[in-house]
Amino acid sequence: PSAMGERLMLVVALSMLLTPTLFIVYEKLLAPRAATSDTREADSIEEENPVIIAGHGRFGQMVSSLLLACGHRSTVIDYDAETVDGMTRYGMKTYYGDATIPALLETAGIARARLLILAIDGREQAVQIVEYVHRLYPDLPIISRAYDRLHVYELHRAGSIALIRELFDSSIRCGQTALEFLGMDAGQAERMASFYAARDRRSVRLMAEAWQPGQGRFSNPEMAKIGQDDDAETQAMMAALMRGESVDWQPGEEGWRERLAARRTAQRRSTDKAGSAERTQPPDTRP
Repeated sequence: PSAMGERLMLVVALSMLLTPTLFIVYEKLLAPRAATSDTREADSIEEENPVIIAGHGRFGQMVSSLLLACGHRSTVIDYDAETVDGMTRYGMKTYYGDATIPALLETAGIARARLLILAIDGREQAVQIVEYVHRLYPDLPIISRAYDRLHVYELHRAGSIALIRELFDSSIRCGQTALEFLGMDAGQAERMASFYAARDRRSVRLMAEAWQPGQGRFSNPEMAKIGQDDDAETQAMMAALMRGESVDWQPGEEGWRERLAARRTAQRRSTDKAGSAERTQPPDTRP
């Protein structure tokens, strides 16, 4: 009993000691940032670019930097005031605002954009934006950052044409590096990793078609069977490749490339049809 009492007294003493410190941290660091986010109005977006990027954290910054280096200017929006001000001072113009608000996207020129890239952290917010934009602008390609497989399924159903799993490429690279440390030739390790990545993307695409809202990966029998069958097939193929044998499967185009090509073909046909109709229209002979 005496030992228990000493522990309780120690807990009480520590809580009394730490509570003032926690209040100071909240008042000095957390509260000002929360207040800034609550009171700051969205910036006035004074430019229109072919690409709109929502989210300029560690993911979005790399995307916008790569596009800019290749000559593609983007309108960048972020909801973190510190990030917005810091990146703007750094020389990368970033607008403050909540991309889930339709009016902000309209101001940014979403109706005339060629591409929307979603790089925000919020899972539900990303799905919400995709649903809104795809409903109003079904021909606008949307590339979305996905947190995990379930998020991929949600964004796919919402209308995003390309899904980028945020840890996928780094995980594949880590596995490839591990194979080299385990004695595999660097070239073979790269080929095996690339093959596995292509098979995994195929598996995700197949499972996305079978996914139903509200169901997890393991609670949907159809999805589970697709995953199990595909995993077994992938393992058998990779074992054959390891033995130097050939396999009856080659990585093809990713689903989004096929959909993008089909969309561009349809747009060209629509443009050609409109041009043909305009050329065949009888001349206006009115005085």
